[in-house]
Amino acid sequence: NFSGNGFITFRFIIDCNGKIAPRIQVLQTDENYKKYYFEKDFVNLLYAFLKTMDKWKIVRINNREDTLAYHAFITFKIQDGKVVNIIP
Repeated sequence: NFSGNGFITFRFIIDCNGKIAPRIQVLQTDENYKKYYFEKDFVNLLYAFLKTMDKWKIVRINNREDTLAYHAFITFKIQDGKVVNIIP
């Protein structure tokens, strides 16, 4: 039972082993992309869901053993306090 319309975006790094690094940036906006803050419990619930994702691609350099870390993001589109879309 949450409220609000807009977007919650989690920006993070996938390490060389294909795992989410612990440092995550959270960006919250309304539907007009103006700064907005959703309820903390709602953001924490989405963050807990994000942490369950564990099948991130490992980026290899020229098909060798060497790997790279990279930035990734997930955006949740919120309408009337419910997730209506997940944008990779």
